[in-house]
Amino acid sequence: MFSGKTKEKRQAVDRNQAIQEEVGKLVEAGIMKEVHYHDWLSNPVMVKKHDDSWRMCVDFKDLKKACPKDGYPLLEIDWKVESLCGFPFKCFLDTYKGYHEIQMAKEDEEKTVFITSQGIFYYTKMPFGLRNAGATYQRLVDKAFYKQIERRQDKQKRRPKRNDRSSFSMSLRVWCNKRRHFPGAY
Repeated sequence: MFSGKTKEKRQAVDRNQAIQEEVGKLVEAGIMKEVHYHDWLSNPVMVKKHDDSWRMCVDFKDLKKACPKDGYPLLEIDWKVESLCGFPFKCFLDTYKGYHEIQMAKEDEEKTVFITSQGIFYYTKMPFGLRNAGATYQRLVDKAFYKQIERRQDKQKRRPKRNDRSSFSMSLRVWCNKRRHFPGAY
């Protein structure tokens, strides 16, 4: 088994503060936990956002080298957005922050370990940056909403698009309810 033997990279004061805040929020939310013994170790990388705040990413390059690629097809995001043309209401739920709806397998949690000045942590929910995170998320969404997507496509072929808020609200409620009760979601 490959083991990432990485030492902590020191961060500037402002970056270190941003790391502490982000880790604190994620630990409080149950998305990550502190660990004392580990085989893998990665470092956080701070990326400046357009609003001059910091985004914490974890450099999983050693882990990516050790993992085989998942060949699950990922549709181009442009196609998905274009398919919404003609609908008066659209909702882009917050999947930009991470795949935090997906529980990590217990045996894989230890592979997401990273080091900061305040300790060593691992993810209990799937983070961005893992080699197959996108494919895993897409597979889960496709599986969870297969019947709803199939029904929606069938209705689109048969009748014109509805233009009211109640139809949109109903679809959003169904989506949230399925997401809440689908295994792997919290």
